Amino acid sequence: MKICLLGVEGNSYTKNMCIEFDKRKIEYDLLLVRRKRKSFLVKILLIPYNLYLMSTRGRFKALSKTRPYFWLEFIKTLVKIKFSNSYEFEKKYNTIDFNEAIRNAGNVSYTDSINHVDSYKVLKLSGYELGVFAGVGIVSEYIIGSFSHYCLNAHPAPLPLCKGGGALENTLNLGLPPSVSIHKAIKEIDGGAIFSVTKLELVKSDTFESVYKKLSILCCISMAKAVRQILDEESIMWSENVGTLYYWNECSEQIQKNVRYVLKKKLSEL
Repeated sequence: MKICLLGVEGNSYTKNMCIEFDKRKIEYDLLLVRRKRKSFLVKILLIPYNLYLMSTRGRFKALSKTRPYFWLEFIKTLVKIKFSNSYEFEKKYNTIDFNEAIRNAGNVSYTDSINHVDSYKVLKLSGYELGVFAGVGIVSEYIIGSFSHYCLNAHPAPLPLCKGGGALENTLNLGLPPSVSIHKAIKEIDGGAIFSVTKLELVKSDTFESVYKKLSILCCISMAKAVRQILDEESIMWSENVGTLYYWNECSEQIQKNVRYVLKKKLSEL
């Protein structure tokens, strides 16, 4: 089976997926979105704009900019980015650089955008059967349709109950265990039949941030396992994926505070 992994040049999630594919001895090609190089001066000039984008996306999207909670969390996030340290479970991935991680890939192609017509041409002409998403964001149905079998995506929450943004927040808010789901990718966000749902094993020393990072790694591990099962032609039971789609702008301050309390309580009981 011809497999193509769709990723982003230099991206840690793409890198970790390649590492896990190598561990499972999976042969694959790569289609990478080029990383846009910027001069030092341009990077400096873009700092205010990037800070603005950060404050209006993800978990900050639903938070009022006039509330102290927003500023406290925003500053904490900036400090963590600036002075972040690797957790022990990340070290085996961080010691491998991107070029080393992709050295066992077959053909490596580059594109300016995953949904660009050039991406479609590369995929269609190569005759790939299975596509695997590795950090490329929302993929158009034309790209998905270029694969003769189907595409797989890993979602860091239990499907079908937790589709969309705020994966860990909505998981905990619904009283569900942090999990990773592997599913067929279709044009609907986090839609498509479910291959598997794997629970994350928590430890007492976990934090909200470490659980998020562990889910990202578990996505790669679960995906490699799923692809290996498909290649080995193991019996697979696909399950229906009908559930609620959540958006980041619904993840209010109250919900974000509550789920952190829920996780802290859950960890204290271990």
